[in-house]
Amino acid sequence: MMLHHGPKPDAAYAQMLRRLVESKGLTRYAFFFVAEEGRKLPNGLEETSGHVVDAKGRVFFFWTGWDTERAVPTLRRWDEVEPEPDWIEEDDYREALDAVGLAS
Repeated sequence: MMLHHGPKPDAAYAQMLRRLVESKGLTRYAFFFVAEEGRKLPNGLEETSGHVVDAKGRVFFFWTGWDTERAVPTLRRWDEVEPEPDWIEEDDYREALDAVGLAS
């Protein structure tokens, strides 16, 4: 189940991000600090970067890209990262934690 906080992506972006994140095995997660990066993919959507937190508290940084062999969007970057201490001051991060049941 995708839970998104911050600016809502349109349906095409939401579907793409959901498919990519769920391909990594996540089922309950929320996005935060998501941004369009100003470069168009061949399907007309823009490259997107951001973070995902799952129900276990793991945080992943992602950046979308294009798989030229399959002609589909892909995750060019998918790295597990440690949350920065000052993120807790950001509404977007706190809302994402709350959405996956990790609010303190």
